[in-house]
Amino acid sequence: MKEIKKQDLIEGWNDESQSEFWKAYCKKRNKLDFVSRTANQLINEQQQQVAINLLSCIVEDYNQNKDQILSKEKYPSLYKSDILKICIRIAKMFKELDNTDLAETYFEKGEAFYLSKEKIKSLDPKAAWEGYLSWAQFYIDSGNLDLASKTLDKFEKCHSNHGSYGVFMKLHIQLAKLTNDFSESDRIHCERRKWNGLSSYEDIENMDYLNSLEEILNDPIEAAEGIIVYHHVDCEEIYAKDRLALQKLDMLFNSNDEYLISDYQEEFLNSKMIPELGSYLGEVLINSFKGQWIRADKLMKFRVRITDRIINPFFYAYKVAHYGHRLIEDFYNKEATNNV
Repeated sequence: MKEIKKQDLIEGWNDESQSEFWKAYCKKRNKLDFVSRTANQLINEQQQQVAINLLSCIVEDYNQNKDQILSKEKYPSLYKSDILKICIRIAKMFKELDNTDLAETYFEKGEAFYLSKEKIKSLDPKAAWEGYLSWAQFYIDSGNLDLASKTLDKFEKCHSNHGSYGVFMKLHIQLAKLTNDFSESDRIHCERRKWNGLSSYEDIENMDYLNSLEEILNDPIEAAEGIIVYHHVDCEEIYAKDRLALQKLDMLFNSNDEYLISDYQEEFLNSKMIPELGSYLGEVLINSFKGQWIRADKLMKFRVRITDRIINPFFYAYKVAHYGHRLIEDFYNKEATNNV
């Protein structure tokens, strides 16, 4: 069989080279690795458009069933997953070139290979996950939030069990923050925590809070000191227990590598961060809106009373820690509005 060389792939893509390529590929599936490596080399040589043309030809040949490459009897080892991965790659390359129309075109081509649950069964799951999640990220970045939401919904309906739920939930949080609507994101987080056997809010609320001496503590003012002690170096505003302090904490929790709340371990969040942050949020409410603590037998069962309203600051802390909620938009501004 004629050896497939880089020039065969780049120059012309005549019928002979195409035919030889597919015959070789279908006999030995890793021949597609050669095409991928060739594309990488072209990108390194600053020939990104040539690389896109190369990969696009493979997708179009597949769509047109050239040389009957879709025949299961003739070429049983031709996998749709490989074509899907190429579609995703081309779409990402067009995205980097700021060509959103062609990026969307290739994301849609990719979707055609696994639109239904039946098609998904024949795919490499990782490729399918990456396809939908990359597509959703593309729509979020493009500002098309409605299509981003629909794409995540398709992903959820077609993938009951998968290994990319972390990315899926992060995309839902991104979308929730942009739309100021956490309803879907909260539902997904709640379901996944239950399926994974993680502590519910009710479980955490019934835990005893232990201070640094491993003693049970039911004093929210003292518990709030934990937040102050740990963050005061990078957040001088924290002593004021006000809106500005929360604004700075929001920034630390979401963009400072040392304090990223998403990097904390589950046990630390439940036993320390949530009770301490909830206590601190309660102190902010009391300072800002003239509230007072209502005592209980467990720290996280304490509540804050503001006139005739009873507020649970620990539940807000739980959603900040586990659901990605924000301290300003989703806590302080909401309570400020309720107390105007």
